[in-house]
Amino acid sequence: MRARVEDVVDFFAKCPRCGYHATATRTVRELDSGRIETEMRATCGLPCGWEQTVGAVPPPHRSPDTDRGHWW
Repeated sequence: MRARVEDVVDFFAKCPRCGYHATATRTVRELDSGRIETEMRATCGLPCGWEQTVGAVPPPHRSPDTDRGHWW
């Protein structure tokens, strides 16, 4: 299995607990079977402690011209 975590720069939401801006990360996993799983997780930009899995999302599109044929 291979995995990577990246910041989601186009995530515009607020923390439901304190109202501060939230941030998000996307985790992309390629399993040994070739299946790709993704998960997006949001957290509060302040240390109030809120975090939530936003859901499964498709991995970002990768072009063989920009990544030499590798999905990451």
